[in-house]
Amino acid sequence: MDQRLFALWFKLLYPTGTVGSAFALQAFQNDASAIHKADTEDFRARGISEKDIKKLMQKDLSQAKALWDTCAQNGVILLWPTDAHYPHALDKLPDRPSLLFALGDVSVLNRKSVCIVGSRSASARGSAVAAKLTQQAISSGFVPVTGAATGIDSVVLNTAASLRHPAVSVAAAGLDVIYPADVYATRQKLCAAGGCVFSEFLFGLPARTHHFPLRNRLLPALSQGVFIAEAGLRSGALLTANHAIEQNKPLFAVPGYIDDPHFAGCNRLIGQGATLVADIAEAFDHPILQGASPVASTAFVPPSPIRPTVKKEAAKPEITHPTLKKIYDCLMDQSLSTEEIIIKTGLSAAEASAALVLGCLKGLLDKSADDRYFIK
Repeated sequence: MDQRLFALWFKLLYPTGTVGSAFALQAFQNDASAIHKADTEDFRARGISEKDIKKLMQKDLSQAKALWDTCAQNGVILLWPTDAHYPHALDKLPDRPSLLFALGDVSVLNRKSVCIVGSRSASARGSAVAAKLTQQAISSGFVPVTGAATGIDSVVLNTAASLRHPAVSVAAAGLDVIYPADVYATRQKLCAAGGCVFSEFLFGLPARTHHFPLRNRLLPALSQGVFIAEAGLRSGALLTANHAIEQNKPLFAVPGYIDDPHFAGCNRLIGQGATLVADIAEAFDHPILQGASPVASTAFVPPSPIRPTVKKEAAKPEITHPTLKKIYDCLMDQSLSTEEIIIKTGLSAAEASAALVLGCLKGLLDKSADDRYFIK
């Protein structure tokens, strides 16, 4: 039986990547059929948690076979971690997706790339900046990587398509769900130009709020560096910037006038240490994008706030987001790494990552230079 059928079975058990799914894959050397054949004792011998064992003992393949037929009918390519075209830049993620659904030329997923993202409500200047960044990235030998939304994402994809150059679009919904609806034509042009669109989300799954932080972690992971072409203070592009910081990826931002709300997020990132894009023509020649050692004066350094040893008692904020509240309570009077938070709260890596980004954006949490989170 085809290994990809077992990969679909595993994906249905773990719709998004978790630490548990990543551990199971590692324990069985990415062999989905071996995981399917294993029994309780096999799992225990490999250190699989009882929670994951209960899930993995669900052996029915009927749903996987139905999904297999759907993928075949839609020309979808399935990428399992052992496939040659699986983007192996994702291997470093603790919650690496177990399976990707793709359309187009998947060979571009392992080429040298940079991420270019920004606001969905792009201004004329932001659109012009994104187009120029995309053109220069292509001239410098990079494949542009972006999301699948309107605004800056669409500018990046359409610019690459107009140059007949491949680009990569990462969706936050199942591939059969065109979200937003007016990007269908953009997706068609992307694939016609040799590009690729992929998603870790199952067919039929619409874009949900919590999908975007999950999707956004993949954008910097795929890329040598991240460029924020335009972002206000509430732009989702700042989530991507946060993931870039967590993954130690070079972060670049295009500055704007101090009274321009469209670039307020970019200006804040620059103030926190992101590399200022002063000249688009030279931006992609930066040493840390070309594989050289970072230049101390310009390389991005994540903010390094110092937690005071004595903190005045303050009223506890009202937090309605349940996952963020669980993390906030866990961080009372202590700082913890992401892994420690996952262990103490029982959350998946994806859930914890999304909530931590949300907490930082809301100004409730912050992160020290040694990657430990604490309450601000």
